[in-house]
Amino acid sequence: MLLAGGCGGGGGGGDDTAPIDADTSGPDAEPTPYGCIGHAYPTTAPASIVVGGHANEISTNGQTPLGAVALTVSDTADAQLGSTTSDAATDVGAYEFTLDTGGAPIDGYLKGTHNGYKDTYVYPPSPLANDQGAVPVLMVSTTVYPFLPVLAGATQDASHGFVGVIVVDCLGQPVAGASVTSPDAGAVRYVVGTGVGDDTVTVTDESGIALLFNVTAGAAITVDASTPDHDFDEHAIKVRADVVTTTVVAPGPIPGLAP
Repeated sequence: MLLAGGCGGGGGGGDDTAPIDADTSGPDAEPTPYGCIGHAYPTTAPASIVVGGHANEISTNGQTPLGAVALTVSDTADAQLGSTTSDAATDVGAYEFTLDTGGAPIDGYLKGTHNGYKDTYVYPPSPLANDQGAVPVLMVSTTVYPFLPVLAGATQDASHGFVGVIVVDCLGQPVAGASVTSPDAGAVRYVVGTGVGDDTVTVTDESGIALLFNVTAGAAITVDASTPDHDFDEHAIKVRADVVTTTVVAPGPIPGLAP
């Protein structure tokens, strides 16, 4: 689902005022859903971190584990930092990287490739400064992909990008009732149950998922979200034409990504 600087900085547009349910009593306080608001993003990292999760196929029937997905991690300059393949036999779809950090959070993205599927680029909400055990790589087949804008009543041109956004709280849990914005998106639609709503649906359901169609490709674009009570931290991602890009929007630094 899943960096700062040119392609993914967290902390750019959140609410700096801690709400009444925020964690204000120090690092040992029990985490709360919005306790990370206003907290600083890490500037250091362990010498190595482990990033893992599952590659899943997305269809009208939901998610199905997908093996043999070629996966790479790259920095924002597109220099490859690691590669692996999702499990095709035992724990189907599972993958894991061990990445050297040099002591600093890793600013970059994860890419999934599989024959018969659109390439998927995954941007976390901020540079990776700790282990991530549940980063989803969501693959859409070349057969299903053309039907997404039809189901959503939106336009999708091959020269533009398509972005899936999941809004999560400080515990990494999906947020219902969030409005997602991006000035470079032609249309924003929201998942409703197992379907996609029309333009009269204006907030996320319990999945926290929004879909951005006809997004300007070739440069960094900004994604943001808000609820009536909370502003989330905007960040930038690079959108490429005719592929799937996914990212997470959070209210502040979180220890892991939503499953």
